[in-house]
Amino acid sequence: MDYDLVAFVIRSKSRKLILLRLTEGPSTPSIISNSVGINRAHVSRALRELLEKDLVTCMTQSRKGRIYGISAKGKTVATEISHLNL
Repeated sequence: MDYDLVAFVIRSKSRKLILLRLTEGPSTPSIISNSVGINRAHVSRALRELLEKDLVTCMTQSRKGRIYGISAKGKTVATEISHLNL
């Protein structure tokens, strides 16, 4: 387990909520924003940060209507966060 990645995610409430939300299934930034109660701009920034760490994947090619999903690495990190009650 890469605990540096766990620490990276939990340092931001937005990153943590978004990663855990994506364990439920792929979603768009707008839907994520509504379901976790975070401003869409913050969701987009957090998704970029999670994407850079390979914790999420962008499942579409177009800029409009992007759909994000959780990667295998992201699932491992999310499971650890949940397991440790972080």
